[in-house]
Amino acid sequence: MKRIALLTVLLLAVSLTAAFAIDVKPTVALSGTATLTWAYNIDTGATGFKNAADGAFRLSLLAEDGTDTHAGTGDAYGSISFANLEFFWVIDSAALALTTGPADADITAKIVVTPFEIGVTTAPGFTQDFFGALEDADIPDRVIENSEVLYAMPGSGYTTPYGTWLTGTFGPAAVTLKVVSNGDWTTNTANQYAFGGETVLTFKPVTLSAGAYMGDTATSFYAKAALDNAPIVAWAGFEGALPTGGTMTYGAGLGLTFTLVKDTTLAATGWYGDGYHGLDLQVVFTEPGDAGLIPMFDTAITFNLLDVGGTLASEWEVVTATGFKIGLNSDNSQYARPFVNFTYGSNTNNGVVDLATAEPVMVATAGVQFQVIPLTLFTAQWASGSTTGADLASTTPSIGSIQFLAVVTY
Repeated sequence: MKRIALLTVLLLAVSLTAAFAIDVKPTVALSGTATLTWAYNIDTGATGFKNAADGAFRLSLLAEDGTDTHAGTGDAYGSISFANLEFFWVIDSAALALTTGPADADITAKIVVTPFEIGVTTAPGFTQDFFGALEDADIPDRVIENSEVLYAMPGSGYTTPYGTWLTGTFGPAAVTLKVVSNGDWTTNTANQYAFGGETVLTFKPVTLSAGAYMGDTATSFYAKAALDNAPIVAWAGFEGALPTGGTMTYGAGLGLTFTLVKDTTLAATGWYGDGYHGLDLQVVFTEPGDAGLIPMFDTAITFNLLDVGGTLASEWEVVTATGFKIGLNSDNSQYARPFVNFTYGSNTNNGVVDLATAEPVMVATAGVQFQVIPLTLFTAQWASGSTTGADLASTTPSIGSIQFLAVVTY
């Protein structure tokens, strides 16, 4: 019976391939790690072993993120597309759960009347957070702890937005008009609507974009310029929001990434405005290890300067993760890798509430890794205390633990 069931599934897969332009690709994937750790707690003198294992089994019948489109031809036609088509089962040993998904796929449809397109589903987006943010309370970092204040864009707060859009493409220019209602005719009793307009001009390697949105509670606008001209990628932009009867809030951003050699980059990004509590600045240098300036050397060095000139006291932070592989055989498949991961900074705000004094933050790990047998990585390391920032401010700081790990990877 099991063989008959499997044959039935495979025949179904073949029939789907014949009927539709869907990439039916049955696959099985296994992944997992198992770790044995012995550690000595320097502060308490306690010792002990710890065993940990995590694995996942995934059976897929469709290729991941498959797509299929049915469209007419000529100067006027309808087009409907299915995206993110997936059908799979996942068993995760850690979660002890069986996951299937997804229940449905993303469906988009439009009417094409060259050179225009009219949206049928779904409602157009009214998101204007083009510049991102450095600080995010979801990041496990004692210094980067303030949530960005997002702009209240007109239409973005609608519970069930419905609407359409019209895009016209004229050479290098694309112009889009949007409209959404706050629910349908059975729920939008206040007749709330939001409108938007966007323009994108592409003159490679430069892309210019601008737009504005208007609703019954606010008006917002943005402009952005982007350059993609190797080895330089850069962007600059501005966004603002003016609540009805309120005061305008704004944000500006600037970013530059320079690729020194393949995969070795130096990047700088700055944000300023009401949503960023002043100026946030980040500089990141990345050296990949396998390729780059120095063979076998890998490092990521990040410097953050936060909340400068705003309503909060300024903060700073340096984060490094560095290692160097020492080859133990001719092809370096066996190696020893001394490493150090280090974070140091000043936690001044503790969220958005000023502390009486700045609290130093330090988290560190240092040791050496050994790859000497297949599928197994040995590590000997010192790891600082998990709440080192508070420890440094006390009279008896936590020193941490000495750890020995063996990790086997499937």
